[in-house]
Amino acid sequence: MSGFKVLLAVLLVVLAGTAWAVDCPHCGKENDDTNNYCNWCATRLDNDGDGIPNAIDACPNEPEDIDNFEDEDGCPDVDNDGDGILDKNDACPNELETFNGYEDEDGCPDSKPGRIAFVSSRNGDYEIFVMDADGRNQTQLTNNSNNDRSPAWSPDGRRIAFHSDRHGDYELFVMDADGRNQTQLTFNDSHDSYPAWCPDGRRIAFISMRDGDSEIFVMDANGNNQIQLTFNNIDDRSPAWSPDGRRIAFVSIPDGNWNLDRDKEIFVMDANGSNQTQLTNNDSNDWSPAWSPDGRRIVFHSGRDGKIFVMDADGRNVTQMTTEGGENPIWSPDSSQIAFERNNEIFVMDADGSNQTQITTEGGEHPAWCPVE
Repeated sequence: MSGFKVLLAVLLVVLAGTAWAVDCPHCGKENDDTNNYCNWCATRLDNDGDGIPNAIDACPNEPEDIDNFEDEDGCPDVDNDGDGILDKNDACPNELETFNGYEDEDGCPDSKPGRIAFVSSRNGDYEIFVMDADGRNQTQLTNNSNNDRSPAWSPDGRRIAFHSDRHGDYELFVMDADGRNQTQLTFNDSHDSYPAWCPDGRRIAFISMRDGDSEIFVMDANGNNQIQLTFNNIDDRSPAWSPDGRRIAFVSIPDGNWNLDRDKEIFVMDANGSNQTQLTNNDSNDWSPAWSPDGRRIVFHSGRDGKIFVMDADGRNVTQMTTEGGENPIWSPDSSQIAFERNNEIFVMDADGSNQTQITTEGGEHPAWCPVE
């Protein structure tokens, strides 16, 4: 047997042990699907089935690499996450877009989805807007010549309650989460404001000036059955429901007497107004309590240098969260972050006070984080 025939026989034996997967459209013989050329007639094969025989057919199943550059074998990167942009996020298409720019140890971005409603006077009067929790996609929901303020999400995230002076004094309204179907809930000759939706979705707490000073009331979500909960000769403000709907945190003055020149403190009471208990006690005003979704903590802002603090739900373990001030704090749905207002802009930070990030630049106040993602 000639040397050529021996070589051919050896080649056939090697080829016989190869796992074929692709038929050459020209010679009809099977070929290795990791090679974009036919082993028999050297015709380029369409291994990835895109209708275009090219170099990419040499690596149709290759996963994305982290740096968005071609690997050493010449296989190009692809848009694995389908966002139309070739970037390092394509290395982990099952992870959502980054929220604050920080990445996991594997190089894949973290994700903090959600929506935040807020108030802005960027167009003249105060209107209600909504945005993604990273500040993107800011959309105006209300649009009138008066002031709309203090948005509060329904527990299912489908509606937003707010107060407006579009008909004279401040009254309570509700609208769909996209701003449609705005409906007035209260009709009084005095201010009704600062709604707070009960976690069961059936009731709304609010403050009213109808008896001369600011008191806390509760009503059905459609505005019916308005019931007064506090009866003091001073202002009671900032109602905030506990996650189980059994208690309401609020702001008042100890001893209920303006003549004592006392500072405003945070209290808690049962949902029917009974068992009013003081939680904070210091020489500065404490405002805007907000329960963490797990019910274990309450965040608030304080006149103690204008900073944000957090405490246990019983008032113990008060911890300072900010060093540069902040107002109107609110928790994210998973308790991992807090949105707040500073210098008429909206910020977010981690629940331990770190990673404080500004997310609005054209004005923003009174953030309200949607309770559902």
